[in-house]
Parts: sequence; structure tokens; C-alpha cells
Amino acid sequence: MFPAMFKQEGLQPDHYVFACLVKACAILGAIKQGNQVHASFIVSPVSDDDVVKSSLVDMYAKCGLPDIGHVVFDLISSKNTISWTALISGYAQSGRKIGCYSAIPENANGELTFLDSMDIWAGTKWTLG
Repeated sequence: MFPAMFKQEGLQPDHYVFACLVKACAILGAIKQGNQVHASFIVSPVSDDDVVKSSLVDMYAKCGLPDIGHVVFDLISSKNTISWTALISGYAQSGRKIGCYSAIPENANGELTFLDSMDIWAGTKWTLG
């Protein structure tokens, strides 16, 4: 539906539309469609939007692909609590303890919430890497 909508109507999505589409893909676990949205975002005029990039980090994490999320995370110019939480929670949800530790910045004082750190420790299936 996404490609047809913009192709037929000649519309160009803005950052709000991209963020909503990415969130929908994350909720549905629709990684194929999420990759299509990501590709469209990259070539769009709003490809520098950090909110959409944070949403992409979250989507890849929820789809079990935190390493791809980390690649997107590295492209975020103004990292904030939301982007850091998306990255670290992604590793935690995947059970990747070392990924969690390596993702936490040295200067994270006050940036990570107590609940975020609980997510890291709460998982029962942990793997290295």
C-alpha cells in the first residue's frame, strides 16, 4: 500500500509519516515493509531526521535485528535519551548482554532511566555478542 499510495498520488511523505510507518512496522514485526520504508526514507528530503532514525532503531530492535539498529543509531546526529533507550532496549530484548554493555556510553550519567537498566537485567535468555 505504501509504495502505491505515493506513486499513484505523487505524494512525498514527511518525517511524521515516516515515523508513523516505521512504528506500525515495528508493532507488526513487519521487517520487509520496514526495510522498504527505510529505503524510501534514505532517499527522501527528510533523510536527516533523527526522530525517524530513532524509530528505525526501535523497529529493528523489535524485529530482532539490534545490530542493524545500531548501524542506524550511529547515523543519528543528536543522540538523546530516546535514541539511547531504543538501542539498549533492543539489545536487552534480544538477550544480548554484551551488546547492552558496549552500547552504554561512558558519559550516560542521567541519560538512562532506572527502568531501562532493569530491562537489561530482567531478561532470562542471555547470549554473548
